[in-house]
Amino acid sequence: ILDNASMHRSHAFGRKRLEWLNHRVLVIHLSAYSPEPNLIEILWRRIRYSWLPLTAYKSFATLCSEVSRVLERFDERPERAGGDFGGEFAIDQLFSGPMAFFGGVEYQTPWDPLILQLEYEGNDYSNEPRDNPQIQETRVNLGARLAVADNLSLHGGWQRGDTAMGGISYDIDPAGLGQVKNDPEPLPIGAAPFDDWEATSQALTKTPAYG
Repeated sequence: ILDNASMHRSHAFGRKRLEWLNHRVLVIHLSAYSPEPNLIEILWRRIRYSWLPLTAYKSFATLCSEVSRVLERFDERPERAGGDFGGEFAIDQLFSGPMAFFGGVEYQTPWDPLILQLEYEGNDYSNEPRDNPQIQETRVNLGARLAVADNLSLHGGWQRGDTAMGGISYDIDPAGLGQVKNDPEPLPIGAAPFDDWEATSQALTKTPAYG
């Protein structure tokens, strides 16, 4: 069973279908725009949109590593399914595995816009997917946050002893956003009334509050 990808509809593929038919292999195409009957498409969609982090797309090698990490979960299914596998709550799986200490502090400097940060990283990056350990010169990370304005701040840091980072944050409160309105000028108090209901209805339609 195949979908309608261009390679599945190519002339070379069509010529092979007769050869496969002689071996009692029948090729059936799914209906157009209906990937849901193909179970592998459902799995790929879940992997792409739910299980892969955004960092997986940094490079082809990283993408292969992350996809392999996800697929390895399907190698063996535990007898007592739960947690990520669904079916029931796997309470006994909580707080399992090796322990690590993680923590950090922030220091508000005498200059109000500037905050300094110190963090101790609990992950030693020695158990990365596909045996790809990350070099870590130190577990201490340093950071700083500078408030340029009420809703604008700059970030900087030094991670793992060998990586510099920086960023900009701009905060917006959607609840405080207003809509631009171009309402017509109100009629004066002494304006003459409309002659009929049709004229009144047209005037109300032109007013956003009523239209």
